[in-house]
Amino acid sequence: MITEVFHFRAEKLAFIILSFLLTGCNSNPFSLLIESKTAGFNGSFETTQNGLPVNWYIYKTTFDNGNAELVIDTINPYDGKQSLKFVITKCLSVGGWHSPGIFTEVDCENGSTYQVSFWIKNLGCKYTIKMDCWKGGTEDVNHPEKLITDNDTIPEWKKFEYEFTFDNDLNRFRFEMNILTPGVLWIDDVRIEKK
Repeated sequence: MITEVFHFRAEKLAFIILSFLLTGCNSNPFSLLIESKTAGFNGSFETTQNGLPVNWYIYKTTFDNGNAELVIDTINPYDGKQSLKFVITKCLSVGGWHSPGIFTEVDCENGSTYQVSFWIKNLGCKYTIKMDCWKGGTEDVNHPEKLITDNDTIPEWKKFEYEFTFDNDLNRFRFEMNILTPGVLWIDDVRIEKK
């Protein structure tokens, strides 16, 4: 019996590894990442694969159920040839993987300040932008985070800028956006730059 269970697990593990290698995607039950080392940060969402921006995690469960759509939009981007558009018909207002959203992580340096900027257009959505520190996949609950929540109608591109300073030995900066109510929202030209 133990041998049979081991073989089943080994076969399942081999299937998962093979699927990963064939798709080129990192995924878990809640998010999906398509990586590309040549695309770099990809803050203007110019590099895509299978209709998704590379090097950004997508909270996929909300898109899988058909209540939200993620679109690479080539009409009137702020920067480059396209922007990222969320079309939400129904969603939970909890945030995190429960709500439509994206996130990315970048390396950072202790004691350094970073300028974070992005451009938004918004028609009806309430959304949050969360900026915080991570190390080894775990959030530092003792480090202050920046949480921006807004539901203003913004029919034309508007720039948002924030500073974030690292004052501990955490080595990753996480930028996360969630849509909390139905509507249409665009984001473009996300930048995380050391000052």
